[in-house]
Amino acid sequence: MKLIYGSQIFRLPVVKKYDAVCLGRLILFKHEPDGVSQILFNHEMVHQEQMDDHGVAGFYVRYFWYYLRGLIRYQSHDTAYLMNPFEKEAYNKSSSRS
Repeated sequence: MKLIYGSQIFRLPVVKKYDAVCLGRLILFKHEPDGVSQILFNHEMVHQEQMDDHGVAGFYVRYFWYYLRGLIRYQSHDTAYLMNPFEKEAYNKSSSRS
């Protein structure tokens, strides 16, 4: 796993509203290390654990399936994202590890 802080990827419209993104075994953070909360770091580490459990490809297949299902159901990107079981688990575990 590799961590990149201050990534320029967050200038792109698709990801500019997020503070971090997990791309396989690469975690990109919008801010430098002193601007990354422990909760955010923990959240991304939960995604790494999910990839360990499901495999990288298996994680992304399931993740996008849940997201698309939520998008159809809720008609909202934000709600589909927040209702994704992988995100729910990451939010729950990341705040309990702080």
